[in-house]
Amino acid sequence: MGAANAMEPQPKRRPLRAIIPYALGIASIGALIFYLWRSHLLDGIDFQTIRWNYVGIALLSEIIVFALRGMILALFAGAAGIRLRVFEWFGLSVASQVSNLMVPVSGGIMARAGYLKLRYGLPVSHFSALFAASYLIIFLVSGVSGLILILISALTAGQTVPWIAGVLLMLMATGPAVILVLPLERLPLPKEGRVMNWIHAALSGWKEIRTDTPLLAKQVIIVTLLQLMQAVSLYASLYALGIIVPFDRTLLMGVLTNLTNFVRITPGALGVRESITALAAQFVGFRAAEGLAAALVIRLVDWAIAFSAGPIFMIVLARHTQNAPAPEEAAP
Repeated sequence: MGAANAMEPQPKRRPLRAIIPYALGIASIGALIFYLWRSHLLDGIDFQTIRWNYVGIALLSEIIVFALRGMILALFAGAAGIRLRVFEWFGLSVASQVSNLMVPVSGGIMARAGYLKLRYGLPVSHFSALFAASYLIIFLVSGVSGLILILISALTAGQTVPWIAGVLLMLMATGPAVILVLPLERLPLPKEGRVMNWIHAALSGWKEIRTDTPLLAKQVIIVTLLQLMQAVSLYASLYALGIIVPFDRTLLMGVLTNLTNFVRITPGALGVRESITALAAQFVGFRAAEGLAAALVIRLVDWAIAFSAGPIFMIVLARHTQNAPAPEEAAP
């Protein structure tokens, strides 16, 4: 009887834990909008005169962003000997957006890892190592491109940014660069804990990438194109709201918003991405309201893509897993 009581589930804790991320996302974006409304920063934006042609440009650029993210996955899978079809890597990119909303903490990553495990028998640990290393590439390219933009703006137009933005970009550039040069995977780091497991996985995947020069070069090129398309989305979203801004400023703002990759406590980074975009807008010389408005337009565009095409890809990919090569190699 005592053993049976000890094995009884605790029904109240898990629902509360599942609700917390959604509550944090709603609270954070609500608090940000309330702050901007109270500070009258939204007064200069007329939401009734939206230029829908620029919304269409933002929609097209976000579709390309989904495709570039899928190409990153395809390259990693190719390094593991798996050749994904177009509908697979693009479908997983879109479906992962829906998964991030359903499972706040890295739901998209789990969806992609689960598909590759079920369909091709790729070990989740191997996928996690390669995918963790992809963040290092994103931060490296973001940091270097951001510092170059700051330098060009200072020399040509005399424009400056707050010192904290420069420090963040310097850290984003130097951290992965040090890991790229030094064999840090050989360090006797402790292996206990979730954070240390992630660090070991990242170092293992980074070692595999940095020793494969063609793969590293392709990843850098795709991430650079990804940065450009994210800037196009911000640029078109601002123009849709009647806000005329220089493209290089939106490019720098897009680079800084990649910091949201660190924070995965809300569904799809809801509220977090908008907050960081508003803060990045102030760093590069815009108003916080302008950055927030652009982030909300992109959010709605992403949701339009995810909820229209995501369920379709989920069904297609789920059926595709039924053709797994060997059932004993795949585990749920």
